[in-house]
Amino acid sequence: MATVTCGICQDKAKDTVLITGFVKAVFGSKTKSAVLAKKYIILPPVLNSRYSDAERLKIFDRHVQKIRKEKMTTVDTADMQVVAYREYCGEKVNFPASAQHEIYILISKQKPRCYFLVMAGKIRAFDYIEKGGGGLFITY
Repeated sequence: MATVTCGICQDKAKDTVLITGFVKAVFGSKTKSAVLAKKYIILPPVLNSRYSDAERLKIFDRHVQKIRKEKMTTVDTADMQVVAYREYCGEKVNFPASAQHEIYILISKQKPRCYFLVMAGKIRAFDYIEKGGGGLFITY
């Protein structure tokens, strides 16, 4: 049992480092979207998709630009922490219970600012919509 707990802690620590690096690249150094996608984002192959990989990257770029514009004044890279969704006790967006173990919250200026869905050591999504009283992640 201790091995499983230790493995979970290691994954959580890696996920926290991943998200922190992504946030600093988006808001601090303003890294280009193609570089962000390659380093931080999981873009699984989509068979029979109506969107090519290039089109998916354009959608990703628009979401990065949107996040930069909307969150620039609320995210302080010097005053932020990443918290596992289930560990955060404050007010938060309601996501499906089945995904909550893979979700992290970026807290900055003492408030939740962004939500991240992390899978297989990469960010699967960082933008969402609210529908029917719950959050739905937008994936690329």
